[in-house]
Amino acid sequence: MNRAQAKIAFITMVAVILLGVVGFAAFMTFRGNKKTPGSSLTPIYGTLPSPIDENFENSIKLDYSDFTQENTSSSGKVYEIDQYNPLFPSKMLSQKVADNLDLKAGISDAGVIIYSHINKQEYIKLDTNSNSITVHLGEAFQSSTKYLLKEEKAVVIAKSKLESLGLWPYSDDYDVSFQYYYIIGMSYYPADDSKDASLIEVDFTSKREGLPLNSSDSKSGEVSVMINLNDDVTKIFYAYRPVDPDEYGIYPLISTEEATARVTQKKAELVIPFEGETPSIITVDKFEIVYRIQYESQKYLQPVYLIEGEDNNNQTVTLLVPAISDDYLNQ
Repeated sequence: MNRAQAKIAFITMVAVILLGVVGFAAFMTFRGNKKTPGSSLTPIYGTLPSPIDENFENSIKLDYSDFTQENTSSSGKVYEIDQYNPLFPSKMLSQKVADNLDLKAGISDAGVIIYSHINKQEYIKLDTNSNSITVHLGEAFQSSTKYLLKEEKAVVIAKSKLESLGLWPYSDDYDVSFQYYYIIGMSYYPADDSKDASLIEVDFTSKREGLPLNSSDSKSGEVSVMINLNDDVTKIFYAYRPVDPDEYGIYPLISTEEATARVTQKKAELVIPFEGETPSIITVDKFEIVYRIQYESQKYLQPVYLIEGEDNNNQTVTLLVPAISDDYLNQ
């Protein structure tokens, strides 16, 4: 081999090595890394089930006259729910709570497992269909002479009860919100404030990427605790969804304009009101991306647009729209 041939061979070898490096880098970028995804799209879970149920017939117009709409990110994270985590609603976790309350009797029917006392009001219900746990500890009651405790104290009581039952799931940041209810007969109704209420509900919710997790009705948290006028916890609803915060896929999100179009195209879920006529127009006062807690067969935490406002009758209306691009949703 003369000098010219050697030079050509060397240049060819260098070119092949460079093409290999570039090709490998391109492959890794496309493939993504489950533990440490880059800033580019890494849709590692493939196509996703739709997080909403299209359930209204008439097109709804959104009125933004009193609302300033902000731009949102072009991509968002999707997390896989860890159903093997000991804090996921499961028979093992329910049995742990039952042991703490000395509840021994077990009845299983249609995907529901109940642990209860005989001749007592306390019981635990594990609904394996919705992956949730309900702990019933007593009855609420009406009173004209007592008032509910302050919100700060309610948080302390709620957290203490959850910890004592082994149901406190949080080790990092979480949100707290409150709802009030008054009682008529055996039914609860939302109250505007604590003055006329007989129950305070303390709602605890995780945060992912600074975004809260919202339940199907957009109000309750992952873990909700009801406290009565005697400062006693009467009921706990537990739908915690554990995920590995370092493991996620990055998916393209639709814009707020596309989300609005989905509403007018009847491709949204009308969450509130639960029944009655579909409103024709909503005056928007909230338009944000949240992570949705679903109660049946949920495998992924994925972002949705939450749109909230009032209809012509001044009733609160809530809509949910998938935030993930249609290209990555099962049709």
